[in-house]
Amino acid sequence: MRIFTAGLLIVLTFSCSSPEDPAELIVTAKSKILSGNSNTAIILLKNAIKLDPKSAEARFLLGQIYFKNNDFLSAEKEFNRAVTYGFNSPELTILMAKILLAKGNNLEVVKLLENNEYDNEDNIIRSNFILGKALLNLDQAEKSKIVFKQSLDINKEHPLSILGEIILDAHDNAEDTALTKLDSLLNISPELSEAWLLKGVLLSKQKSYLASAKAYEEYHKLNTNNFAIRTLIADNYLKANAYQLAESHLQALLQINDNHPTVNILLSQVKYITGDYKEAKILAEKALNVTKNGLAQMIYGLSSFKLKNYEQAYYQLNAIADDLPKTHDVQKVLAVLQVKLGYLDEVAGTIDDINNLSPADSSFFASVGIEYANKGDTESAISMFNKANSLAPNDPSILTQLAAIKLLNHDEVGGKNALSKAIELVSDFEAANIALAKLHLKNNDIAKAVNVAETWLAKSPSDITAMLLRGHIAMKENAPNIAKRFFNDVYKIEPMNQTALFNLAVVSREMGDYKQSNNYLDELFTINLEIPKAYRLAINNAMKLNNAESLEVKLNNIILKNPDAFWPRIILARRLNIQKNINSALDILNGVNNIANAPHEYFLTYVNLLIENGKKSELKALYEKWQLAQPENPRAYLTYVSILENEKAYEQALNVVKIGLSKDALKTNFQLQAYEAYYLIMTNQLEVASQKVNRLKAIKPNHPYLLRIQGQLELALNNFNDAAKYLNRSYLSNQKVSTGLLLVSAYKENNNSELAITFLTNELAKNENLDVYRRLLAELYIEKSPNLAIENYLKLIEKNPEDVISMNNLAWVYLKNQKVNLAEKYIKKATLYAPNHPLILDTYGIVLIKQLKIDKAIETLEKANKMMPKNVEIMKHLSEAYSLNGQKDLASALTNDS
Repeated sequence: MRIFTAGLLIVLTFSCSSPEDPAELIVTAKSKILSGNSNTAIILLKNAIKLDPKSAEARFLLGQIYFKNNDFLSAEKEFNRAVTYGFNSPELTILMAKILLAKGNNLEVVKLLENNEYDNEDNIIRSNFILGKALLNLDQAEKSKIVFKQSLDINKEHPLSILGEIILDAHDNAEDTALTKLDSLLNISPELSEAWLLKGVLLSKQKSYLASAKAYEEYHKLNTNNFAIRTLIADNYLKANAYQLAESHLQALLQINDNHPTVNILLSQVKYITGDYKEAKILAEKALNVTKNGLAQMIYGLSSFKLKNYEQAYYQLNAIADDLPKTHDVQKVLAVLQVKLGYLDEVAGTIDDINNLSPADSSFFASVGIEYANKGDTESAISMFNKANSLAPNDPSILTQLAAIKLLNHDEVGGKNALSKAIELVSDFEAANIALAKLHLKNNDIAKAVNVAETWLAKSPSDITAMLLRGHIAMKENAPNIAKRFFNDVYKIEPMNQTALFNLAVVSREMGDYKQSNNYLDELFTINLEIPKAYRLAINNAMKLNNAESLEVKLNNIILKNPDAFWPRIILARRLNIQKNINSALDILNGVNNIANAPHEYFLTYVNLLIENGKKSELKALYEKWQLAQPENPRAYLTYVSILENEKAYEQALNVVKIGLSKDALKTNFQLQAYEAYYLIMTNQLEVASQKVNRLKAIKPNHPYLLRIQGQLELALNNFNDAAKYLNRSYLSNQKVSTGLLLVSAYKENNNSELAITFLTNELAKNENLDVYRRLLAELYIEKSPNLAIENYLKLIEKNPEDVISMNNLAWVYLKNQKVNLAEKYIKKATLYAPNHPLILDTYGIVLIKQLKIDKAIETLEKANKMMPKNVEIMKHLSEAYSLNGQKDLASALTNDS
């Protein structure tokens, strides 16, 4: 028995039943149109056209369907073909006019309709309505009024006659009159979609956004294929703060075209306003890929700011700042970014341009002040907070922050005054009370700290923060019983208060009750297993009670019950590592299922475990695992790079940095970008490195690490003078020894050994323990001032009696100055500590030659040569020893080899 598939049956059914006469197909299509089945009608009409391409009626009917579906382009094509094949009707003319009007071809509308005559009243009014709108669009209001009045004269009850009159009212700015008439018209003719459209426009103009959106929705119900209207609906809902309603329309539009810029911009606004900054940024970026829109740039920039992607935020906001009013909030965000990113020369101009300030702007100046404080510029920070304070003199928060900055600037009196004023304004203002009490504690003025807390408690006896502060002060005054009472008071009110529980554990330990301390910790662990300091306290208690094993058991039990807890694993793994139980430690760390939320200490513990136990080969796999679990965590890349740096694996480090920079959230991470430039230099890709450095200079021109990289780039390009300038600026900003070494190298390469000596001497005067600087200084003195070289090498050897490098170099200096016995003293000592170091043996061999101990010299130099057979200097010295010993053939062979 043959089984037919459903698809085949359908094909057979259609092939057997489809009529082959175009006229019959058109008749069937008309019935489908009347029944609302336009899709089938389209198929039937297309089949008719295949059979008779010049069927004017089929073309017209197909155009009508396209028109209803808002596919004006296809409709126009079919109407034009219908005219070409002889179709002519008032309906066709009116529909063509509507399409031309929608396209904005108003002159063509006028040409098409102005001299047309219809014997049908409805057609005249419909034609006049389109013509009147076109004339208005052409600023021919008087002609438009004549046309609309003609319709009223013909039939003043016709909906389009009334709507034409309303359009004139709206044109004359009589919006209230127009809206009143529209309501009356829509009560009679609710199906008149153009009336709903006009109502939506007028209500939006009057800022009645919710009502406008509702009117547009009524229009959409009558024109479901008009997708564009939904952007107007969403825009008005957005303006009415009806975000959920706006989003429902926008999400529906994205289902049709997920790259539509307007839709993406509107939805990004919704997401930004509702706090979904990540999604807002993605949507704004999608819009920017299609069109350079200022609003999209603003949302992208502000979202980046909220997500702490400050470089991205600056790029976008700076690009549009000049086009925005000086009072716009973007200007304020830009000022904060300028300080944060180090564009300090731009900040003053931006702030000075911001005008019409109000008390609400105090938070702006406070934000800028915080950024200045983070940069270490306390003077500018205080200036900003003073401005904030002048705008909002009674804001305790600003006064407290001003106090903090003043205290940072060693203005204790000013800090105290600001805190006292804040407390006067709001007696229970938490931050000010805590800050003032801590200031007193710092100065060991416990009585005043107690007074702050007691005054606060007198006014707010149930304030938990005040109780905690009083308990903390009691601990500082060595009054554990008082501390315990206050922490207990908090515990009674809030049994789950973690601060109270931890401090009760600390107080119990200080009172010698280690078991009670552990009881509190156990209770704390039922609430939160991720408190590092609680584990440290538990370890302390275990040592005091001499029961470390029971703590191990406890940690294992916690892990069994809470397999996804990290800190118990970290603590236990560290203990197992100390016990040299490496495999168990690794098993403990590997036992966690989801490392996406792991703290960085988890990974660093794992890293240290591998390094300490000689398992460096497993680091790559671990870091790849970390990067896969936390792809947007910069530490997953940066800590690995630091390990590769120590191994001089620059190519591998560059690849790791590039992987990090490929992640969206890290594309503009300054540290990763700077490392990329550095490793490009270290892998001799100087041209690309130069491009990267130039881009970074535009972001942070004065960043010490970037200045150092610029110096290294110039060193690689042999531009030693420029290298010294950059490295000097970097060192002045951040006195890293590694930068100082590069600076000395630049001076030496530029034949400025005097500058190098001056630099090293000055730095050693500040800190005589900088042995690496002393070694360099001694080396520079070898030619210029041998006695000073000897003096510095002796200091190094005195500090470290096993410093074989200094001993070797000191022997060289003595040799050059014909002090062979002293040279022998130090090189022999060096060989005791490094008996198999070929270069030290080489120096010893030369000393022996000078002493004419040729046999011993040959023995020593042969040993060195065996270890470094290609070293020309060793071969030369061995050849000399052979010659002195009469072994000319051996000497000659070595000379030829070298």
